[in-house]
Amino acid sequence: MKAPPAGVRLVMEAVCVMKGIKPDRVPDATTAKKVDDYWRTSLRVLGDMHFLESLISFDKVDSYRWPSAFFPPSVLYFIIIS
Repeated sequence: MKAPPAGVRLVMEAVCVMKGIKPDRVPDATTAKKVDDYWRTSLRVLGDMHFLESLISFDKVDSYRWPSAFFPPSVLYFIIIS
């Protein structure tokens, strides 16, 4: 899939960030500056045979430290219990 919907790109970028997977650095088509490209990385992640298992068994409380500056305590509570 060369041009996925924006929602798919966003979700896969979030998965890569949660799992600590670094993006590819590619030149931007308009500015020629290097930008993070999570889609290429996402294609490799999606090709992993154990991708779904790794998401199911992902320990969202211990594996990822939620920055409390981004979320108020009431939101963090619902993130942790979900």
